[in-house]
Amino acid sequence: MKLSRRFPGQNIPFEGDRTLMVEGLPESARIETARVTLTPVAPPSGTLFEERLSFNGAGVGSFGATKVPGSGAVEVDFHARRTLGRVLGAGLSSANLLVDLGGLFVEINQRGAVRTP
Repeated sequence: MKLSRRFPGQNIPFEGDRTLMVEGLPESARIETARVTLTPVAPPSGTLFEERLSFNGAGVGSFGATKVPGSGAVEVDFHARRTLGRVLGAGLSSANLLVDLGGLFVEINQRGAVRTP
């Protein structure tokens, strides 16, 4: 028996593991082999693999990212390896961007490089 199912996931972004339900199997059937083919789909911006992380008031963002406001700063943890492309928000004109490189916070300049004195 060959069974084929499609899951159009372009409106349900995810990372990591995802469980897909296979319906329509006869009772007592066993799946001996399975093959999954994934095709990346670009978001509305048209850029493949671009993620937009937004935060609600409680500090929990999309894809599990978190933010912790501090005195004059906000710590954002992506909880995954990501490349920051842009930051949007209010009151950022005098803000500094710092990156945690394994316990050492380093300031980043306007070109995305480590700021030097």
